[in-house]
Amino acid sequence: MVTCSANPDISRGQNNGKFNASTETSNGVIHGWIDSEEHETNDEWFLYSEITESALHGDKKAKESDETAGSGDLGIDIPMRKSLFPFVAPYVIFHSIDCKCPRLSAGIRKHLKWKLSGVIPKIVALTLEKSGFHFVGDSDGWSGTWSHTLGDPGTFKQVKGFQKLNCFPGSKNLGCKDQLWTNVNKMRQRFGEEHFGFVPETFVLPREMRRFQERWRETVGDKWIVKPPASGRGKGIRVIDQWWEVPKWHSVVVQRYIAKPKLINGSKFDLRVYVLVTSIDPLRIYVYNEGLVRFASVKYVDDSTNLHDRFMHLTNTSVNKYSPNYVVNDSVDSCHGNKWSFGTLWAYFARENIDVRIIWSEIKDIVVKTMISGEAEMRKAVKENVTSTYNCYELYGFDVILDENLRPWLLEVNTLPSLNADSVLDTAIKAPLIRNVLNIAGYQLPGNITLFQERRLAKEYRYAQMRQDQRIYSTSLSSEEILKQHEFLKYPVRANYILAILKNLTRDDIRQLIRYEDEITQLERFERIFPTPHTHKYHKFFKIPRYYNLLFDAWEFQASKQRQAGIERLKNFCRQKIHLESTL
Repeated sequence: MVTCSANPDISRGQNNGKFNASTETSNGVIHGWIDSEEHETNDEWFLYSEITESALHGDKKAKESDETAGSGDLGIDIPMRKSLFPFVAPYVIFHSIDCKCPRLSAGIRKHLKWKLSGVIPKIVALTLEKSGFHFVGDSDGWSGTWSHTLGDPGTFKQVKGFQKLNCFPGSKNLGCKDQLWTNVNKMRQRFGEEHFGFVPETFVLPREMRRFQERWRETVGDKWIVKPPASGRGKGIRVIDQWWEVPKWHSVVVQRYIAKPKLINGSKFDLRVYVLVTSIDPLRIYVYNEGLVRFASVKYVDDSTNLHDRFMHLTNTSVNKYSPNYVVNDSVDSCHGNKWSFGTLWAYFARENIDVRIIWSEIKDIVVKTMISGEAEMRKAVKENVTSTYNCYELYGFDVILDENLRPWLLEVNTLPSLNADSVLDTAIKAPLIRNVLNIAGYQLPGNITLFQERRLAKEYRYAQMRQDQRIYSTSLSSEEILKQHEFLKYPVRANYILAILKNLTRDDIRQLIRYEDEITQLERFERIFPTPHTHKYHKFFKIPRYYNLLFDAWEFQASKQRQAGIERLKNFCRQKIHLESTL
């Protein structure tokens, strides 16, 4: 047990992190049981009927629960969130799972359909139900789905303009350990260890067996960690220091082991950092300022006699929860047990006179550079398979470990981080996280609503436009827009574009900027780390300059001084409906 007090007060939580669904529909049987990267059996199942009965059948019990509810989210007196800009549809408001807020009207709720896709964490399901969504099987009218990263990028071509997926095509460039290393290593070779030396030295076997054998001879006695390239929750991971233990024919990555980690009370730990990406081009990255600190359940000893003790060397909760020493932490601000919040860790570090700001700044730098390392391949996949900028967003789990010198190292990126909530601490971190993610992603009433239905809702709520307009999310460019982009990419020096690029905004520029400004009104506990007024320093790392990154750099440069003036300028364009003009 890890603690910073002599008298820990521990209570064990229930294992309730997955959602299980199996129900008959007109199209057959829907099966859905889940947990993100962990995919393991839980003691408690969350039945389909429990979360959809009230939405599908007007369940009286659910209605009574709402009517007797107390106070929840404050200040919510409208059924949807208005855009900053005229003639842009409002957004669904996602509520916290303990919100006792009024139910949406039936006229809105009937259009909020969420597709069951085989996997949906319980926390996501609860958030959706609380916010007015109901669950459907195979239906063309769904607005969103929560699925594991799709294997075939071509699947994205079947997604309609009003539908959202929680993943991007090409995410394997980050989530597969071999591809992550390949991408980061290319950047390391191009820009040096100073900028891209944040991943421990790695070899992809058997492809790089000869190179690894040479390195082994140079570093006899060093420890290495063997990992399958595309598995999670600690499966197949082991620490080795003998050549005979190296897999010779299986596909694995072998990574230099951080043998001198920072310890707390003698135990190893890592940080699960939550990162939200809402666009690849332009690149938009947000990092959540809370997260989970995960401890090994056996005190660390740096010798060769304990290399096979997974409870000592691995920090995965999915591994350590089976240790007899594992202790659940059921308090957000407690430094007891084998899992802490970031806030607790930062307070602990402060007592040790450690400057947390430096660590956090270095972690954010790692996140931005990691995303850039995979940007070229991901952008290509998005461009080939996604036809609407509305369709995709993705939440990542970056696993970071600190060495004894407090230097952060990136261990891996999870493309579907676990949302399992098996303790009060998990729920306290992950429930607000999901609500925040969905609000930033920005869901609108689907564009397949009939004109009659929209007019009826517009009259009822006095909104000029109620359904999504797919023109705002179009990727088509006019000849004028193509010419402007081409001209600014000829000489992408900051002095050439920082003022000039915003002088004559095109229709596409306006669309990009209004989506962005609406998005950042919902940040709450997320921090914008790209773009910012200072992230132009990262432009040199992109394979080729991107017009939209130049546009957003210029926008942030000027918005840092007078953001409201920029928003008013965009409002004026929207009043003229320039953002709704069709491509000629």
